[in-house]
Amino acid sequence: MTSLTFVRKKYKMATSNDWNDLPDIALIYVYLDLSDTDRLNVACTCKNWNRLFSTAILWRKRRVVFDANAPETLAENEVKFLDRFGHCLTRLTLNFGRPTFKSCMNISKAAESYLKRMCSRNDIRLRELDLENLHMEQHWHFILSRNRLVTAVCKMIRKQRYLETVFMAGARLRLVDGCRILEALGKAQTRSKIKTLYMEDFFETNMFPSRHPRYVSAMSKFQVLEDIHLNYRYLSSEMIRNIANKQFRSMKTLSVVIEGDVRGVEIPADAWMEFSEKCPLAEVGVYLCTTVLRGNDLRTPFVRGLPLNQIYLTSWSRIDETENRLANLLRHLGNMYNTSLGKHIFSLCYRQVCPLILLQLS
Repeated sequence: MTSLTFVRKKYKMATSNDWNDLPDIALIYVYLDLSDTDRLNVACTCKNWNRLFSTAILWRKRRVVFDANAPETLAENEVKFLDRFGHCLTRLTLNFGRPTFKSCMNISKAAESYLKRMCSRNDIRLRELDLENLHMEQHWHFILSRNRLVTAVCKMIRKQRYLETVFMAGARLRLVDGCRILEALGKAQTRSKIKTLYMEDFFETNMFPSRHPRYVSAMSKFQVLEDIHLNYRYLSSEMIRNIANKQFRSMKTLSVVIEGDVRGVEIPADAWMEFSEKCPLAEVGVYLCTTVLRGNDLRTPFVRGLPLNQIYLTSWSRIDETENRLANLLRHLGNMYNTSLGKHIFSLCYRQVCPLILLQLS
């Protein structure tokens, strides 16, 4: 209880009456730094401190971690939290741990019971949902438990009417499961509320969802997206045109991660030009780790019509082949976007050749 200790030291010369005169905002800041157990202990101090225990701002955010350690008990406790403070909740972070063959069923059932309770309440108004590093590809090979979990998440999402931001980076879902979640987000009132999607590595490794009509259709349902963060493999010319036609009033940021071999996904210049014309306020940023340059020529995604505003390059390789490819890529970027990029390029390089080439971009 560091904050509580600080306050007591600051007011160590105060009388009991002075403690009663301590402003509510100071006590609320003390509460904000405490765990649930410590908050409960502080609330038992006096009536005034107990009164502040129910302040809504203390319970806006909640992180729920289901793991192999008594997930049923956790679900019961979190249901009690929903019953008392669910009306205060605006940001929810869900973490489903790293299940094993023995624990996957218990975790999925506990999570299902918790999410069902969320669905049964009409006073919960989530603004942000964070599916924290699900890593389904690595940890959820159990079909029945995985389907139970995805179904429960989809039902909970469909009940939300105020969601604006969804963090799904690192989920590593199968195509069908990922499409189910996107379809749940794009249904009813949710699609007219969601403004930000973080979906880097949302699908399994080396998956090209842009080639599947179900994914393209699910992504076309959103109406007021402002910020999209995703992998380059998740884009196609059809998706770019859908964004340009439906999000032209709202789109502000399109952030793209390029990793692996993306030669099969080549968006033509005319699609980017249409996007640039209809979304003039949108900024396109690219994140590129140059270690993927080994054996790959990543100049193909950078076509003339791409409205590139920022690019983040990270390199720590000392292999001559990678460095040569990086040099060619930087020259290509300099020739294509020297007027639009300006100083919005960041690169971490060990050798001197890379900073010298970067000078061409300024």
